[in-house]
Amino acid sequence: MRRLFDIGFGVLLIPLVVPLVAVLAALVWTCDGRPVFYKSRRMHSMTQDFQMWKLRTMSASRGPDRHFDRAVERRVTGLGAVLRRHRLDEMPQLWNLLRGDITLIGTRPPLPAHVRACPDLFREVLETPPGLTGLATLTFYGHEAAILSACPDTLTARRVYLDGLMPAKITLDRDYNALRTWQSDLRLLAQTALVPLRTDPAPLPAPARHTVNDVLGSDRNSASG
Repeated sequence: MRRLFDIGFGVLLIPLVVPLVAVLAALVWTCDGRPVFYKSRRMHSMTQDFQMWKLRTMSASRGPDRHFDRAVERRVTGLGAVLRRHRLDEMPQLWNLLRGDITLIGTRPPLPAHVRACPDLFREVLETPPGLTGLATLTFYGHEAAILSACPDTLTARRVYLDGLMPAKITLDRDYNALRTWQSDLRLLAQTALVPLRTDPAPLPAPARHTVNDVLGSDRNSASG
């Protein structure tokens, strides 16, 4: 039933998303050159991967995905920063939705390296397909980049992400999946539709904030010692 809803919703979005992607792709080509699109290998399940599509937001360079590499973040272009801020770079994932790589609501598709590093965390949430959006995605919108950019180096950012951010996000999505309804899914979709219009992220919930701060605090203490 959810797959039929994904297809129907995706088809309804085609007249809106395809022209918008065409305009944004032309902007990327004009401002930053080719390639216009970027594909990233992500996990559909614990054993199956797929190529997830985005508009390119960084200067063109070959290399593996490094979610928290400070050098990679410095490659984000001016236009790319705007696209990321409003999540417009993710519009091409309508194709992934229609293909069945992702569903509308679920945990964001993780990198293979993250699944290998923390298999126990992902095993339960990847029993269902990853999503285009979800509770954790909306909760951490605007916060994740700020938290990682506040880390003094790449190693600290990696630790904060793997030990703080990622478990907090997965816990939110796991708890949501246990209680989700059609009504709650529709509310999340409505909130996602408003993301491009938001200028400031909503406050980070206390449990998630404390989880991340605990990791940051331990790193700061070890650095000072």
